[in-house]
Amino acid sequence: MGFLDRFFSRLPRGRAAALLGRWRLAEADGDLEVGDGVRMEFRRDGRLLYTILGDGRERITRLMYRVEGDTLITDQPLSNRLQKTKFTLLGPDTLVLDYGGSRAWFERIRH
Repeated sequence: MGFLDRFFSRLPRGRAAALLGRWRLAEADGDLEVGDGVRMEFRRDGRLLYTILGDGRERITRLMYRVEGDTLITDQPLSNRLQKTKFTLLGPDTLVLDYGGSRAWFERIRH
């Protein structure tokens, strides 16, 4: 298998492809700590930038991600820790992440 075959075999497909792009937190259950806001950017190469806004600054966490069924699996390479989060897409522009019963709703950023 050549380089291009390996590269294209890893590109997001199906439900993973529907996550591609930038999202902003619209609402979250009260027990979720989200600072002044959260942004996520799902990239084609399997990288996810998770940005928390707070105290006048941005904290960016760089993750790797993959999708298995209705589960988003993220890996923070520096800590080597996998996290599994159930998700639901409510149309093309609304994403709901379920953190063990606490939910966060994200809206797609289109610009």
